[in-house]
Amino acid sequence: IFIIPSIYPYNENPSSVIFVREQSLIFSKLYPELNLFINLYGQEQFKIPISKPNIALKRFFNYLKNNTKKVTFINNNFIEIYNPIIQISNKFFNNFNRIIDATIENYQFVEKYFGKINLIHSHFSYPAGFLAMQLSKIFKTKFIITEHMGPFPFPEFLKNNILDNRIIQVLDNANRIIAVSKYQKLQIETFGFKNVVYIPNYIDETIFCPLKTENNNIFTFFTLCLMSEQKGIDTLLKAIKIIKGFNLNVKFKIGGYGPFLKKYQDYSKTLNIENMVEWLGPLNQKQKIIEYQKCDCFVLPSRHESFGIVYIEALACGKPIIATKCGGPEEIVNNSNGILIEIDDVKGLADALKTMILNKNNFNSEIIRQDFLERYSSKIICKKLFNLYKSLN
Repeated sequence: IFIIPSIYPYNENPSSVIFVREQSLIFSKLYPELNLFINLYGQEQFKIPISKPNIALKRFFNYLKNNTKKVTFINNNFIEIYNPIIQISNKFFNNFNRIIDATIENYQFVEKYFGKINLIHSHFSYPAGFLAMQLSKIFKTKFIITEHMGPFPFPEFLKNNILDNRIIQVLDNANRIIAVSKYQKLQIETFGFKNVVYIPNYIDETIFCPLKTENNNIFTFFTLCLMSEQKGIDTLLKAIKIIKGFNLNVKFKIGGYGPFLKKYQDYSKTLNIENMVEWLGPLNQKQKIIEYQKCDCFVLPSRHESFGIVYIEALACGKPIIATKCGGPEEIVNNSNGILIEIDDVKGLADALKTMILNKNNFNSEIIRQDFLERYSSKIICKKLFNLYKSLN
């Protein structure tokens, strides 16, 4: 299987859409008879934003230090093929064809040294799906797409309610389109695409698992996300302001980084709730698992989620969740594992937080964990993906 991710973690940004790498690694362990090859051309690591000279220079010098082709065996059947390309794209210059060339080189390298590729699996319809489509035409190999756009499509691919032709081409030619939630499947089908199957995201349940902790008088909420407007952290902070008035023994720990981080930190000071909020910054996998295990509840009031992996990570650790009716969470949250509220409903979120604090014992960690295992464990979901691969061979 030749896997093409649109975004992939790298040294300076180890959490960048890390689930693509994590899921591929999990799958490789469950199905050692399959070889998985990850196509890497630098992805976002070497995107040069002309309008931001400081970032552009940093990434250019990073490219000069890391522009050597290499093959990395993560394990016996999970292999990264790295062929870096500096990516400059604006109205005057575009070197996307060079990225296509690098991807073709990686594909030919795999076939030369490891044998014939049976299937191409891209993540996101653009640019990965577009690259997959080019390879499919050249080498007559079937390709599938796991679409992660949330909402679908991203605004830059929709103009006057007309879908970008690049996306239309890719989805029309794909042998299968995988939607990660039923909600997303409906969104894609709204544009007339028929070849859509639902296979949700999954995580490694042997790593994300409950840990018995000592009872603590302080009720702790944990949040983890990219600090962007989509995640609704401003709504959370306003709800915390309301909660402050009830004099409850509660703490909010917020992990993650992004363009809105400082704005939200400043806003917490404006609301005079900074003593209730601990900003954790970026967390690696080990750190975030510890936070899931130590908290009493996970909360993330997003404005949109195609799925929401952080929710099932919390459930795997036996923790209840508070989420919004924003797409993916509707099929994740049920009466035994959490509370659903409306988007941007500050009072509703405050009520949910208070309910969770006062009714902590109503949510059973073992029941939450078991429900997760039955719906989102890697063994369950990877089997669905494996069967899809087999059906296309």
